[in-house]
Amino acid sequence: MKNAPCTTNEATKDLPSGSYGIGSRTTELRKLGVIYERCVRKCKETGRNVIEWDLTDKLPKDVKLSSNTKQQRAAKAIDALKELHRDKDNRDKWNELAYLIKAI
Repeated sequence: MKNAPCTTNEATKDLPSGSYGIGSRTTELRKLGVIYERCVRKCKETGRNVIEWDLTDKLPKDVKLSSNTKQQRAAKAIDALKELHRDKDNRDKWNELAYLIKAI
């Protein structure tokens, strides 16, 4: 919050070096309405032209966090795929499988 508006690399520069993947949260935060794309500019950290993000006043409420591990989510998607193989004409199941794979 103290760095906004900023790029993803500028926002995460002070995090421990093992914090890989934290930048991918920007998509999730944008979908929740917490941040928005302000402009494209040169990043102070990388020197590349990237998106500058800024905060909104819409902090997320009632965010449902998954308690399943990645391995559990993958197993659930594989089970859904096996079920689809048995019932190829079920469109709802295909949509459910797509959602499960996206959640991995």
